[in-house]
Amino acid sequence: MRGGAIWTIAAKDLRESTANSQVLAPVALVPFVFVVVYPVGLLLALRSMSAADAHELIARIPTSAFPAAGELTVQGQAAYIATVYLFAGFFLIIPTMVAVVLAANSFAGEKERHTLEGVLYTPVTDTALVVGKILGAVLP
Repeated sequence: MRGGAIWTIAAKDLRESTANSQVLAPVALVPFVFVVVYPVGLLLALRSMSAADAHELIARIPTSAFPAAGELTVQGQAAYIATVYLFAGFFLIIPTMVAVVLAANSFAGEKERHTLEGVLYTPVTDTALVVGKILGAVLP
């Protein structure tokens, strides 16, 4: 495998992905929803929740789940649980989702732009081509 060909393919894929609004929209919009919209919506819902409802919600959760429980209000405890245990998983989804969108665009975009045949006829090995495409999806 030639390293120069791999980096060239990866750089080409990154350039094409950043120039395509159909790729950039999900790469920008979904993290915005997971990082901003869901947490703000949940925190606003917890803020408007009555103390009795919040206490009932917290009563179902083991006290070992939130070590700083004595210092927080009931709504604060619910917000702590949601932030630490629920949204942490969302933050792990974002890099995976970005890589999947870029990888899907890599070969499908070549086929859509009618450039796949030209790429397949280049004098690089199949392994270098696939590694370059994967590298272009994983780097961001």
